[in-house]
Amino acid sequence: MTNSQVNHLAITPTTTVHVSPELGDAIPKCSSDNSLHIGPKKILDGTHQSVQNERIHSSSEPGSLIQLAQPKIESKIAANQKSLPFLSQAGFDSHSLHAAMQGVLGSLKRTLPGFHSAASTILKSDVVDFISAFSVALRRYNDRVLSQIKLLLDKYDSSVSSTERNELVCEINYLHKISISTSAKREQLLDIIHDPYFQAANCPPLRQMKILHSIFSSNSS
Repeated sequence: MTNSQVNHLAITPTTTVHVSPELGDAIPKCSSDNSLHIGPKKILDGTHQSVQNERIHSSSEPGSLIQLAQPKIESKIAANQKSLPFLSQAGFDSHSLHAAMQGVLGSLKRTLPGFHSAASTILKSDVVDFISAFSVALRRYNDRVLSQIKLLLDKYDSSVSSTERNELVCEINYLHKISISTSAKREQLLDIIHDPYFQAANCPPLRQMKILHSIFSSNSS
């Protein structure tokens, strides 16, 4: 790793890697005969691109979860425009909403296990716009994943053991895939947020849960 690469990420190098609990539980163990299909340099290049993309998208998003609790107001929407399917006004009861929330958490356990805790906190809050809240939380989660990758890359550079290096590449490769998946799902949420027809106040919580479940239950990235 060159000095310019380290400075670009602006994260202090270290040879001691502390894996956060939510990420550590999700990282698989590498076997000694694990085949390595992606090199550290390629992963680092992908990480750099991911960081750049996150900086571009973050400028257009709400700055805090407090802001997300306020309904979005669209100033110019014609009265005769038809609502999109996800803006249904269908009613819901507390039981069906709770079941839908559990469905969202269940899908996250399969596709983004490390994001489960943050998602649970959002679902227990009183925000109105769950879609935007999840988008902001995914950005923060991805930032943590990218930071973890950087720490592992630093340890890889300082290691002299081929066995340890193989294990580190396995972990880096896994986290890199998590980062890609996180970014892809966040892009889907941003598409909904930026749709001129979308207003959280007109999209019932149950309908928002169905949208979230559809996105997080997909294994595509």
